Amino acid sequence: ENVKFIDGSWFLKDRNGREEFEQGPRIAGARFFDIDDIATKSRLPHMMPSMELFSAAMDAMQLSKDDHFIIHGSKDCMFVHRAWFQIRNMGHGIEYCHLLDGSVEDWKNAGGPIEEGVPSNPPISASSLNLDQPKLYKGPGALNIVDLEEMKEYIQLGEEKSGYQIIDARSSDRF
Repeated sequence: ENVKFIDGSWFLKDRNGREEFEQGPRIAGARFFDIDDIATKSRLPHMMPSMELFSAAMDAMQLSKDDHFIIHGSKDCMFVHRAWFQIRNMGHGIEYCHLLDGSVEDWKNAGGPIEEGVPSNPPISASSLNLDQPKLYKGPGALNIVDLEEMKEYIQLGEEKSGYQIIDARSSDRF
């Protein structure tokens, strides 16, 4: 009852995690976590959301701080860890947030319960969430994340004065 499966499938191109989730098969009762939709809107993709947006999304998916999340993806999804990172970084406890060692297909092949057709928990859309209503899901907000102004300040100060070394792990075409 307290274990919730969350599909965090995301692909660079040619595949759409949301569409694959909607079409199925999917782990029975799973929710879909869309890192592009549950994000601060920016010219940059999937930026960390505000706590208000994240909490509203968790509430809309009927997820609580006491739930054990098992984050998973579809076959050959290389970026499911990004959904796990976002959920953890927004304050969901490490003891309650796990990555499935395998894909939906592996789960199905192992005899795990699967659903087809219309999802029992349809994906939410951030644009339909009411950010002003009281939230049940509460967390500290993004941890260890700096905004653009803070980054500019650290760059201007330099590594020696700021105490920070800046590393950008994106490929050059995404930089």
